[in-house]
Amino acid sequence: MIQIIPAILEKEFSAIAQKIRRVEKEAPDIGLVQIDIADGVFVPNITWSRAEDLAEFSSSLTYEIHLMTQNPLRILDEWFALSRLKRIIIHKEACSRKDVSECAMRAHKAGKELAVALNPSTPVSAIIDELPQIDMVLLMGVDPGFAGQLFKEGVLSKIHELRAKAPAIPISVDGGINLETAPRIILAGATHLCLGSYLWKQENIGKAIRELQFL
Repeated sequence: MIQIIPAILEKEFSAIAQKIRRVEKEAPDIGLVQIDIADGVFVPNITWSRAEDLAEFSSSLTYEIHLMTQNPLRILDEWFALSRLKRIIIHKEACSRKDVSECAMRAHKAGKELAVALNPSTPVSAIIDELPQIDMVLLMGVDPGFAGQLFKEGVLSKIHELRAKAPAIPISVDGGINLETAPRIILAGATHLCLGSYLWKQENIGKAIRELQFL
């Protein structure tokens, strides 16, 4: 079954907390949410970014933190301190091959997973050599930084290519996902779908997630 991950991109922690509580209430079995961090440098947007707020927040959910930031090595440790962190996501475009290796080493030493994200314009070949060191690849279906964008159809061929080259690697797709685009993304080989705008517009998150899981 495809795994659905609610994605949260907000400028204030109060809005993040509200969405976490909504997931807990309407989709208690989902277990995991993604929280997006944008630094205004790697992407032209700035979001909430205080790990200590999340550390002090009581929740039944676990988290994956999507660092849409330049030089992610600089801030990794503050996120690894979160007891409920499952996975950290960094962008290949924001770091060198050496940086990816260092991030993977630090993540695994902290007992966390490391995923590497590729922007729509970045080829799959950019990450092939690092696949043995990482736990997941996240393919962006839109340019990172803002919610509510349309899915870029060319990403489907990237999913096919990555699945052919790495049959066992978990592939997450983030951006522009809805009932129309999800079936094609799943058919191409994705294992995880990250949904933001589409999901938060639904009357009941749990019902929307079930519809996507059984496409």
